[in-house]
Amino acid sequence: MELDEGRAFMETKGIFLALLLCLPVGITGCLVQEGDYGQEEGTIVDVVPPIAPDPGSLVCNPFENGAQPQDRSQGVLANLFYLDSSQPHYKKAKDYVTHGHPVAEVSMFFNQINVPTRPFDRGFTTQTGTTIQTPEGDTLYEYFGIQFDGRIQLGPEDSEGLYQFALLSDDGSVLELDLTGQGLSSSAAQDSGSTSDPWTVHIDNDGDHPTKMKCGASPIQLNRDSKIPFRLSYYQGPRYHISVMVLWRPWNGSAADSECNKQGNSRYFDYTQEPPEPTSVYQGLLARGWRVLNPNNYSLPVTIDQNPCNEEAPTIIEYGLLDVTSSSITMGWTTDIESTSQVFWTNLNTGDTGETTLDLSMVKEHSTVVSGLQPNSVYKLVAVSGSRSGKTALSPEVTVRTSR
Repeated sequence: MELDEGRAFMETKGIFLALLLCLPVGITGCLVQEGDYGQEEGTIVDVVPPIAPDPGSLVCNPFENGAQPQDRSQGVLANLFYLDSSQPHYKKAKDYVTHGHPVAEVSMFFNQINVPTRPFDRGFTTQTGTTIQTPEGDTLYEYFGIQFDGRIQLGPEDSEGLYQFALLSDDGSVLELDLTGQGLSSSAAQDSGSTSDPWTVHIDNDGDHPTKMKCGASPIQLNRDSKIPFRLSYYQGPRYHISVMVLWRPWNGSAADSECNKQGNSRYFDYTQEPPEPTSVYQGLLARGWRVLNPNNYSLPVTIDQNPCNEEAPTIIEYGLLDVTSSSITMGWTTDIESTSQVFWTNLNTGDTGETTLDLSMVKEHSTVVSGLQPNSVYKLVAVSGSRSGKTALSPEVTVRTSR
């Protein structure tokens, strides 16, 4: 699997140039002299921040434009699988997971599994803005598989009791649950050395088909402290439409519903609208107690502590001068969360600009040396720190004169 590294480089270069153009050449305020050097705080620079730590390894909520960050422990891990040109176009979700090639360098995180029927041809975009491609250089938007992994739980608004689950998907999907009480995700079960298979197929909605509803035949008990491990295997066949949704409703004593086993790409949503508009059939599901599991109903697998896609931008505090010589300036700062370190500078005497190498070490206490500077020259410096999710923060400007 290859990423469009050239595009990433050009985007990084463009962002860097934007940053340099936004830095003013003049000095704001009065320089505080300390012998041959000094510093002052200037105004906050209104710039586009540079790309942060390894964002090419993350795809965040790929089907949800403008998804709002949730609690750090909330979310669903998803792994992406592709087929090479020698493989057949499988028609079972498990075949994609079993025989497909994992995109090992990229992890996807979802806030919820809620993708109404829609056209899909844009592929998967990482936090750098690069698009995942097949080995042949094609955008991966058909004949791929996804395995979702997490735990299902009650939200604050949900009552304890029995629940019936259902899947809406185009193409196939299979929902498996671990009801053994082990509380392990698939990867944790492997790490524990367990030889028994705790997974039970709860809903099989597999195969090539338009958006189809498949209902669970038996209810699942959910208590306030329940965290039921699940894995959902899904595959997308031909490119035309995509849909995958997990629904539930309080158990009403019967598994029957008029929509179970019904299908049609325009049956539940008008996919010509953006976002897709629910039809009267889908509204009928809601009226009968069905609803999509919301973000509060998901927590991460036990093997993952925090969802990097729900990490906010760091806050930079205590940014200031640590040391200065005739050819270098050392800046230090603190961030409220672990993040990367980099400093952008402008020589206010000559207009020259530059930046330090991005330090990908995730730390809260930062110290960065800006070297190769001119003696007795005034520099404006801005620190940048980025979280694991790719969100960045800028420090205020600090102006420093190098010694003679």
